[in-house]
Amino acid sequence: MEETWIKDDARYPRAQWSVFNKAIRTNNDTEGWHTRLNTDADKIKIPMYRLINTLSEEQETADMEIKLVSAGKLKRYQKKAFREKQAKIFGYWKRYTDDDTFTAIDLLTAVSKVKIAVFIDDTDEQP
Repeated sequence: MEETWIKDDARYPRAQWSVFNKAIRTNNDTEGWHTRLNTDADKIKIPMYRLINTLSEEQETADMEIKLVSAGKLKRYQKKAFREKQAKIFGYWKRYTDDDTFTAIDLLTAVSKVKIAVFIDDTDEQP
């Protein structure tokens, strides 16, 4: 396991799989796109010509979004509750990197409680 994942010269570098200090850690954006595409395609057995038109329209939208994001004119939308949770997680990460007394176990415990609050009952429990 260490040879594959952990060591500095591992087969899969940590930067490829670690979500530490990264804002996007899920595939929700992809799921949202897939849902929108299914809605546009009416979900079941569409004719090939309609599928081609739908994919062509999606490509045009994606090209425009790429240009807008690159120009700094379009930002990722995130609900307030998730922005607040994200801020808590980044705060814990900062504390972990800046404070030698805040251990990896402390970090994992703190972050796990934020995630539980998001997915189970959306309360603001603090570790």
